[in-house]
Amino acid sequence: MAARSPTIGARESSCKGECGEQDAWRDFAPSSAMLRCRAEAEAANLLSLIDEAAGKQQYEPLERQLIVGVFRLGRLLIALFLCLTHERTPVSRTERGKERYRRQPAKSRMLGTFFGKVRYWRAYLEQTNGRPGGYYPVDLALGLVADGFSMDVLSRAV
Repeated sequence: MAARSPTIGARESSCKGECGEQDAWRDFAPSSAMLRCRAEAEAANLLSLIDEAAGKQQYEPLERQLIVGVFRLGRLLIALFLCLTHERTPVSRTERGKERYRRQPAKSRMLGTFFGKVRYWRAYLEQTNGRPGGYYPVDLALGLVADGFSMDVLSRAV
């Protein structure tokens, strides 16, 4: 498999999370098998990049290409982790204390991470006893906050 030649362009350097590797699951929730396959392919591309560059390329251009690929791989691995967590988090429970909930279709969300924005899908449990509100079981299980950033990104920003 030939390695792609990732380059640092205006798009990648301006926002790490606006890369096209996530376009395929903009409108539907991907399976963990799909994400695992993409992560494995990206890791193989990075290894091919190293093999092809060794002895033929200066260090600096290789490092720039590698940074872009490692960040892409990081986003894919985080997307895989979030997808696996969604698949493994029970959401059949429709009661929490006195509140009753109805499961809604999975909704997309972008999470700001060290590697850039990562799109993931998770189920929503909507309150049904006349009051507005609900919760996302995956977000609750992982301790994700509502502002859309990981705690690592928030702590770096502070």
